[in-house]
Amino acid sequence: MKNKITNNFLEYLEYYKDYSFEDIHFNTIDAAILGFLSYEPCMNLEDNSTFTDLYNKCISMSEEEIHGAMAYVTIDMLSVIKDALRYKDIRIFNIQKQVDSDIQFGAITFRWNNIAYVSYEGTSASMAGWVENFNLYAEYPTETQKLAIEYLNNTIKESDEIIYVGGHSKGGNLAMCSSMETKDNIFDRIKTIYNLDGPGFREEEFNTDKFKKMNSKCINILPDGSMVGILMNNSNYNFVEAQDISFKKHYPYNWKMFGEFFKKGEQNKASKELQMQLSSNIDKVNMDDYKKLVMAFKNFFKENNLVTSHDFDDMTFTKLKDMFDEVKDVDPETRKRFFEMIKVLLFRGE
Repeated sequence: MKNKITNNFLEYLEYYKDYSFEDIHFNTIDAAILGFLSYEPCMNLEDNSTFTDLYNKCISMSEEEIHGAMAYVTIDMLSVIKDALRYKDIRIFNIQKQVDSDIQFGAITFRWNNIAYVSYEGTSASMAGWVENFNLYAEYPTETQKLAIEYLNNTIKESDEIIYVGGHSKGGNLAMCSSMETKDNIFDRIKTIYNLDGPGFREEEFNTDKFKKMNSKCINILPDGSMVGILMNNSNYNFVEAQDISFKKHYPYNWKMFGEFFKKGEQNKASKELQMQLSSNIDKVNMDDYKKLVMAFKNFFKENNLVTSHDFDDMTFTKLKDMFDEVKDVDPETRKRFFEMIKVLLFRGE
């Protein structure tokens, strides 16, 4: 296996695994763990399965079936969780995965007692997922956001008296969006929404009453060097200390914790500068031209057989720049700003 989990989550799991939720109540670290487990690679699992069932299914998969580094991290976590008293009563329901040329979507529901936790998968390495990240600036709801809303409405049962919704990266945005757009009888039962360094919304959605209503139940957790959660419009940021450098701070297994809590941090200089840079960029683009460039970007990776972001290299980067230079009838400033966003977000030196 690759991308082994860091000590942060492992130490928490090892220390608290023999404490039930009655001993020590469900907390933000538990929420982050369940939010991150949506990256698990298994696409077919019977409802009402255990973490042991999920782990055994995952380790039986071939490397060709496991996509994305985060999938390996979840398998590493499951190797500890499956034997933990703390999580023994949790059952798994309604795993959904969809990856094609247009959409990358994943969701999973965890249940124990009268509680349901709906967890959305973040962006994998698939290029479809990255195209949709750029679409967040151009339309609402995106196709994946529509799937997230439908998933929440369909997966929740009358017996789910307490509901948590969460996710990491794009999954955090899907958690917020689906909660914002769900039926009233579901929203009223949502206790907390956990957005783990996920981007916010366009100004049109940010300034609505439904956003404010959703945000009153939302905990936004961002690493001190956030490069994703600071995108677009959101509020009530909670910055935490994170180890490692650059984009690697984005992943919750690099977030520092003390006992049942993440260690409070402050947004660092690089994150602040990026937030200002990208906010300035998006304010200066022509949105019709922006949509043309998103479509050109999508066609580029199809024509060049680019399946994941890891397929990019220096030569591909040069070809991409040349392609954007050839897109006609686009405002030059918008072209420049869009390409700068791609450089920052996609070519980020992981």
